[in-house]
Amino acid sequence: MKDRTPTFIRTTSGRRLSRLRRAERQALEIVLPQLELNIQNRHKLDELIKRYKKTMLEIGFGRGDFLYSKALESPDVLFIGVEVFLTGVAKLLRRMVDYNNENNPRPENILISTEDIRIVLNDIISETILDRVYILFPDPWPKKRHHKRRLLKEDFIKLLGSRLKPDGDVIVATDCKDYAEEICRNFNMLGYRNIDTGLEEVSQTKYAQKALLEGRQIYSFRFVKKT
Repeated sequence: MKDRTPTFIRTTSGRRLSRLRRAERQALEIVLPQLELNIQNRHKLDELIKRYKKTMLEIGFGRGDFLYSKALESPDVLFIGVEVFLTGVAKLLRRMVDYNNENNPRPENILISTEDIRIVLNDIISETILDRVYILFPDPWPKKRHHKRRLLKEDFIKLLGSRLKPDGDVIVATDCKDYAEEICRNFNMLGYRNIDTGLEEVSQTKYAQKALLEGRQIYSFRFVKKT
């Protein structure tokens, strides 16, 4: 019989988990503390940034496939991944330690936060240190009455922009047409230019490939601040 005993994972969010495989819970308990970025250890970020040419952030990395592949491709870049759903975090961690929860995590250029992204931006990441931010397929909240819950509103974009370097950019993708229109409108109102669309690195993600097979269109953009 599989062990389904709930466990408390010692992350700063203090969320309780159940229905995870034992190895996934162990990954969160054993491996995550080595990589976790939180308010208490934010100095870790300040120290690591000095060792890398660039710093990039992915908001809502899901199972971590994109984050993992980008970190492997660019060992000279520090990647910060933020994901509040610990099931996805556990799956990324398992891959990073070759599924045995005993090896040292690889690649070494990934930090993970399980906090809400607003806490991460307000209290952990300093101003003007990010070269790029990826926001791939955020929840579109398709029902009109739920649109207010969408992430990429003006106030959030302002906060995000304060953490970008002057020449930094934001890559966004969605398969929801009206959300794509809202995203472009909001970035444009805040002084950003959309300098690229139909991004290849986005179209090759698992989510994008599945969406395309199901006949949905992918809208992807790269935004930079107007100078």
